[in-house]
Amino acid sequence: MTELRVFTATILGSVPAAFYWALGILFLVGIGGIYLNRLRGSSGSSVNDNHNAFHYWGRSVARLLLVEWIILVLGIAVIFRETKAERSFCLIPFLSYFDYGTNSYFMEKAALNILNVVLFLPVGFLSGVILKGWPWWKVMIPCLCISVAIELLQLILMRGFCETDDVIHNILGALIGYGVGRVIKKLTIDN
Repeated sequence: MTELRVFTATILGSVPAAFYWALGILFLVGIGGIYLNRLRGSSGSSVNDNHNAFHYWGRSVARLLLVEWIILVLGIAVIFRETKAERSFCLIPFLSYFDYGTNSYFMEKAALNILNVVLFLPVGFLSGVILKGWPWWKVMIPCLCISVAIELLQLILMRGFCETDDVIHNILGALIGYGVGRVIKKLTIDN
């Protein structure tokens, strides 16, 4: 568990602080703009209009958060990584699981797989909020496209290791995030 914390701190520490500040400012400006737009449109409105405005506001915030999360993931996975001397890729699915028995870096491989799942939890959750009413398999299409795009960028720009296991774990994380969003939605609608 210590290796996972150290690995995560190393990845997050490799992204310059200015990048986090820029994302924070973008978030605050976006929230402020959405809030002002909501105030402008809600003068003298009925309860149903306020309900619709709340859902519009919530989906707008979810869109903004999704864009920021994708930018952050691109920064961590591609932009702020060092360029390698040669392209490295692995197209064999689940190869990282077979490496557990032969590799002395068991915790590092497990941490990478867990991190790839956790990295896409918000993508599935926020995509489910934005694309409300869509079945899970339609929500997974944008998540799959984002994950494949990141892996292809790693391959083309020679930054990181392009592998199918990352895509599998990213989609698993997006599915878990989507499921959590559905459970939260059911709990809040029932109450």
